[in-house]
Amino acid sequence: MKNRKTAGFILIAVLLVLTCLAGCGKLAAYSNGNGKGNEAGTAAVSAADEKTKAAAVTTEAAKTEAGRKTEAAQKTEAARPETEQAASELTAGTDADVSRQAAEEESRRAAEEESRRIEESIAEASRQAAEEESRRAEEEASRRAAEEASRQAAEEASRRAEEEASRQAAEEESRRAAEEESRRAAEEESRRAAETTGPVQSQPDYIANTSSHKFHYPWCHSVEQMAEHNKWYFYGNRQELINQGYVPCKNCNP
Repeated sequence: MKNRKTAGFILIAVLLVLTCLAGCGKLAAYSNGNGKGNEAGTAAVSAADEKTKAAAVTTEAAKTEAGRKTEAAQKTEAARPETEQAASELTAGTDADVSRQAAEEESRRAAEEESRRIEESIAEASRQAAEEESRRAEEEASRRAAEEASRQAAEEASRRAEEEASRQAAEEESRRAAEEESRRAAEEESRRAAETTGPVQSQPDYIANTSSHKFHYPWCHSVEQMAEHNKWYFYGNRQELINQGYVPCKNCNP
């Protein structure tokens, strides 16, 4: 549309120029005719006509050129919607490709991030499982060690208790055997003395301790530890001593 208006303005300007030139030529010819004669005026008129024809040819050429340019402008104007549509479609296609590529890139990144998270979750779960297994193994080892230590301690305590019981039993057995041996020896000595010296006063039935209020057999080893002034040589049965507040010795059990 802008090119069409420009061509019209050019055509009008050319016509105005040609008209002015033609008028100037006729005026010059008329002036010369009055001054120099009709012959010179005729020549001037002929020259003006030539110029007018030349101007007409130029005007026609300008008109043709203007028409050509106008037609080209019209074609360009007519083709503009198609060009704009093609450009729009190209732009739309380019935008669609860019959007598609952006969406694909975003999807790829999201998939990579999800895969990384899954791998991290699996690794964390494996680490926690390994730590739990290690903790359980340590607890089991500690429990077994404690049970073993407790068992060994119990066995050691039982062994020591058995050894102590065996020792005490052996000591008790040895003491009783010694007391029995002492009693038999005393009885044998008393029997021999009776056989050698004839009838004499027999040994007392019990010897009581007036300080501890315990009574013993004469052969009891506790009698040897008694002070002489605390000895009471008793002839009679044990009940009489018990009635008097004496208690039997726990070693010889009279």
